[in-house]
Amino acid sequence: MQQSRADPLPTERPLAATAGGVVATLLGCLLLLLPANWVAAHFSHDLNYTLVPTKWQMLADLRESVDWLVVGDSDGLHGVVPSLLEQGLGGRSVNLCTLGYLLALQDPWVVETYRQRLGPPQNVVVVHSYGVWPRPWGDYTVQVMARVPLPWGYWRRLRPAIALTPREAWELWLQRYVPLYARASAIQNRVFRLGPLARLDLAAQAEDEEGADVAAAEPVPLTGSPPPEVRVAPEDLKQGFLPARPGTAHALQQRLREAHAKPPTGEVSPPNVQALRALMDAAERDGFELWIANGPIAQAMQRDPAVRAGLDALDQSLLRLTAGRPHVHFLPGRLALPDTWMQSPDHALPAGAMAYSRDLVRRIRATGVSSVGPAPR
Repeated sequence: MQQSRADPLPTERPLAATAGGVVATLLGCLLLLLPANWVAAHFSHDLNYTLVPTKWQMLADLRESVDWLVVGDSDGLHGVVPSLLEQGLGGRSVNLCTLGYLLALQDPWVVETYRQRLGPPQNVVVVHSYGVWPRPWGDYTVQVMARVPLPWGYWRRLRPAIALTPREAWELWLQRYVPLYARASAIQNRVFRLGPLARLDLAAQAEDEEGADVAAAEPVPLTGSPPPEVRVAPEDLKQGFLPARPGTAHALQQRLREAHAKPPTGEVSPPNVQALRALMDAAERDGFELWIANGPIAQAMQRDPAVRAGLDALDQSLLRLTAGRPHVHFLPGRLALPDTWMQSPDHALPAGAMAYSRDLVRRIRATGVSSVGPAPR
């Protein structure tokens, strides 16, 4: 029996590499990566990524000085309604509050940049959460610093000056100039929320919620009736107020349980002390009035003796830091709103923001500082 010979296997014949081919390949990759990198830098649904440059652009767009410059973190972002400040204190106001990830460092940076463009402000209102004052320097601080649209090295030129390590400077460079690489995980998470892949994400979310239900065996009771519906004026949105979106009672209870499990200690972290002193020095040098206020809290926080003691200790720390400064006015205490008026332990819903803004006006007027002037009619 005659055996047939096996057909010879095909052989691969790679093209010869040439300098022109390598260059063409690299150019093709760049043509794909550059637009993708631009899209990653300019289009995002992540508030942590878009909010900081938006607020700095608002500052750059100011054409004349305002009477009330509001800076701080998300407590002020969701809590200070500019039109109510204007109604209660007179003049014009703008809310440039951003995120707690930047600690209190952004406050003096914003004020100094404002002074360079428009001259010293008249009144600066600082609003921070109880959770931001003790927060230490961290990697996420560097990542959010990359979103500040100032020339490279601004953190060395403005006060307080920050000395980054080589690793932190590299991380900041990647976050600012190569967002497609720096935000790879966030982009991946976004992709998994689209189309058929969303089923996988929803299944994982359901497992997380099931585990959270077990952890919430003793839910924190919520008090208060549903908040009244309020209309947010378009002008307030243009002036920097961002209404907090309602969450679920379950989510609020979880956040409250976390807050009760780790009550405040009264500590103010070193970078926040540094930032606060730089801001107070600017107030004394330029003669503007500086008002430092606590953000609102849920009444459930006030009912916890350990949390209440920690908040009182934090007030004492801030009173010591601000003592002996004629132009600096710390407003101790905090407005406790019904639990149902809060998105989280320290983020007010729109009705709560209006109550907080009116209370803030009352506290500022109660100091009797002459620069505030008579109440508008």
